[in-house]
Amino acid sequence: MHQVSSASDQGFLYSNGVYTTISDPDDPNNTWAYGINDLGQIVGVIDQSGFLYTDGTYTTIDGTAYGINDAGQIVGVSGSPEPSTWAMLLIGFAGIGFSFYRRATERASRTN
Repeated sequence: MHQVSSASDQGFLYSNGVYTTISDPDDPNNTWAYGINDLGQIVGVIDQSGFLYTDGTYTTIDGTAYGINDAGQIVGVSGSPEPSTWAMLLIGFAGIGFSFYRRATERASRTN
């Protein structure tokens, strides 16, 4: 039987009487384990990034990983866009708005 849980910001695996800490060597106090499959693959979050833990190896996943099935498919939530992405979006909308404004003023000046 496998159990996955988090305690004091430290993910762990308890299996057949053996307690194994799930922690990133770079950030050992900020790990949450959320799901495990029959292959022993564990998914969760380390410092706001998702991870897949397999046989002692971490693989970073974009977003938060909440579960994994026996086929290795991971379910989770994608991260929100970076501030620079929002800035580019707003600049793009401003540019489109300005181009419509210019067209309207050019048409108005031609009809006068």
